[in-house]
Amino acid sequence: MSIIAFVVFLLGIFTSVKCNDPYWFQRFGSILVGIGIILLARTFITGEDLKTPILGSDTGLNIFGEEHYEKIGETIPEFVINDIESRRAIGIYGPIISFVGTLIWGFGDLIIAYFLN
Repeated sequence: MSIIAFVVFLLGIFTSVKCNDPYWFQRFGSILVGIGIILLARTFITGEDLKTPILGSDTGLNIFGEEHYEKIGETIPEFVINDIESRRAIGIYGPIISFVGTLIWGFGDLIIAYFLN
């Protein structure tokens, strides 16, 4: 989804420049906000809640973290990878993409107009 958001961002710039209309970039900001909301809803969409951290007795590390499995020399299970991806989507990518999309939606026409003139 982060790659899609970046492509939408670039497509918005390209469309605005190609059409010589700064409002196109602003419209693409609303799509970015939608992508951010989808990322924030990742646990609902996947149907998997975030795992509560549990310390392993053998490592003292969270059994839902990569470090635990690296320390004991085992392959990281799929459910751990999904939990990590959900935490990144909810805690990092979703808020950043939503915030950037909101800025573009609100001020994108001014930003592009500045560069077009």
